[in-house]
Parts: sequence; C-alpha cells; structure tokens
Amino acid sequence: MFLLPPRRVDGLELVPKLPVVAVVLTIEMGNPAQTWNIPLPENLPLRLIARVGKMRYGQAFDIFLRSFDIVTRAVTEYRLEVDKPDVIIRPQVTHIDTLDRVDVHEVVRKGEEAVDAVLPELKKLFTWNKRFRRRIGL
Repeated sequence: MFLLPPRRVDGLELVPKLPVVAVVLTIEMGNPAQTWNIPLPENLPLRLIARVGKMRYGQAFDIFLRSFDIVTRAVTEYRLEVDKPDVIIRPQVTHIDTLDRVDVHEVVRKGEEAVDAVLPELKKLFTWNKRFRRRIGL
C-alpha cells in the first residue's frame, strides 16, 4: 500500500502533486571526456603499466571508456530536457571513477552539501501557492 498512490506517466510511476527532483552524478555536456583510471595492483612495475597504456588494446579501451562517458552524459542531459525536473541536484562527485574505492562518509557529505545548496529552491516548491497550483493542475 502506498501512502500517496503513484501516477503513471510515460511508463513511470510518480507520486501525484509532488515536485520532481533529479540527482545528477555526471559532468555536464561541453566538458572534455573523462579519462578513467583503472586501479592496478601496486606491485606492477611502472614501465609495464606505461607500456600497456601505449599498446593498441590499451588505447582502444581508453577510447571506449571516453565514448561511454560522453554517451552517459548525453543521455543524462536528454532525460533532464525531456523529464523537466523541478529541481536538479548535482553533488560534486565527478572526480570519483567507477572502480575507485571511496570513503562513503565523504560521498554522503558531498551529497548533503549539494542538497543544502538547493534547499532554498526546494522550499519554494512547497509554499502554499505552489502547492495550490499543483493541486489544481497549473
């Protein structure tokens, strides 16, 4: 049972009459493609690591990862344009690579900072006149 019964929109279930908040974890389009760092065992010689990076397979893999980064960002920006969320939250976590070990507390702190930055905008969405406009469908 739902506290607020969801409403289906384009195959998605949304809670009716509440604002939509998007949390975006990618870099905005227009920035250079991200170079990915793949963690390797520390006991590998640096010369070997440098040589693998210059091989065709290493370069092809780097190109693949960069193109994956660009496609991911493009899809994110497209969804933001199509879904038109009321608020967009962008935590500063773009420096974290997919395979990085992270300090969870640090990541949570960055998320909280991002929410604090948009909190005035979020509060504006819950003023009585905004709630009334959503209730009557404006």
